[in-house]
Amino acid sequence: MDKAIAQGLVQLMEEQGHEASLYEDYSGRGMYGGSTTGVVVDNIGTLLQAVMSDALEDCSILREVAEKHDMSPLDVDRISFDSLGLQQIVY
Repeated sequence: MDKAIAQGLVQLMEEQGHEASLYEDYSGRGMYGGSTTGVVVDNIGTLLQAVMSDALEDCSILREVAEKHDMSPLDVDRISFDSLGLQQIVY
C-alpha cells in the first residue's frame, strides 16, 4: 500500500475515534521478501466502515491525500490482510 494512503487511513481511523497504526516495511504472505506499508487495526470491519463513511463526506481525508499525491484512492492493485495475533494488518 502506498505510504501516503496508509497514513491517510490511520488519520481517518483516529479522527473517528478508533485505534490504528502504521506498519512500515511489512512483508506479508506471498510477497517473497518484498515489503510494503500497512495499517494495523483491531478490526478490519471498523476500517471498512471508516472508509465508507469518509467516502460520503464532502471533505474526504482519503480524497485529499490522493489529490495531494496525484493518485486515485482506488489505485490499488490488491488489498490483503494478515493476522497479527489480536490485531490485523491491511496492506
